[in-house]
Amino acid sequence: MIMWRFRFLVSLTYFLLASSVFAQPPLTITKSGYYITVLNADGVPNLVKLTVVVDLTGNTKPDPPTPPDAPDDNVDLEVVKQIKDWADEVADPQGAQGIAAVYSHVKGAVDDGMLNTTTVWPVLNQATDAAVIVVDGGIKWKAFREKLSALITEDRQRGVLQSKESVALLTRSIQQGLELSADGSSALALDLLTRIAMKTNEAIDDHK
Repeated sequence: MIMWRFRFLVSLTYFLLASSVFAQPPLTITKSGYYITVLNADGVPNLVKLTVVVDLTGNTKPDPPTPPDAPDDNVDLEVVKQIKDWADEVADPQGAQGIAAVYSHVKGAVDDGMLNTTTVWPVLNQATDAAVIVVDGGIKWKAFREKLSALITEDRQRGVLQSKESVALLTRSIQQGLELSADGSSALALDLLTRIAMKTNEAIDDHK
């Protein structure tokens, strides 16, 4: 645990020192793997998991390469539209990007088995709390989060969120709705995205 956190902080420190000169995206190191921040065609930042990491230090034996995960493009279009409409009412594209980053990151932790269909929800709540504070949008998102909480609660009560696949579908749909709401806006600053990633990692550690 100490070594993992040390490696993460070293990586983060290197990024903060170098980004002002080279404007490189941050490398986020978590227990679930290595992630890099990339901008999609609309300028929205996303955390993308690296499937192959080559260690040239000689300190450890690198894991054998693994094939990349198949792209998960399945979404519930009704949920996507609903989330986009709710986010549009907030009119805070920076906050939308921050919350979308949380859902993307947490979905990855579910896919990797770090979280299950029970522990994922308190993690999302805690990490979203942190994300909206980071982007200074806590009060703005209160009504949105109440609606989203009601949507998730209803689905859980109906028993439709009992599998990893169903959780992935919902979280990906929420993420996409938020990203669509932020479409065309300025990308969230990488230092803010890095802080959100750190807070999300803390939430995962607290509940896994």
